[in-house]
Amino acid sequence: MKNREAEIRYRERRKQMYRERREKLIAALGGKCCECNSTENLEFDHPFGRDWIARQKARWHRIVLYEGDQKAGNLRLLCSNCNKVLLPLFGDDL
Repeated sequence: MKNREAEIRYRERRKQMYRERREKLIAALGGKCCECNSTENLEFDHPFGRDWIARQKARWHRIVLYEGDQKAGNLRLLCSNCNKVLLPLFGDDL
């Protein structure tokens, strides 16, 4: 029973740490869509493409990769609406 409770606490802490790092990264990127200035439904976008596939990475690994991409100047914020408009124009790996 204690092991199960410890596992649940561990997973909750990891989720919280992920959310905190994601919010910090969003703030570092200006906290708004770079196209329309919306602050709702923000998504990470790679204007110069990327060499990894998000759905193949665990949430924690993705945030580490996003942080590296931000440091390299290859990450921006788009709201989901702008991302939907730009995606057909430039493909899956903007």
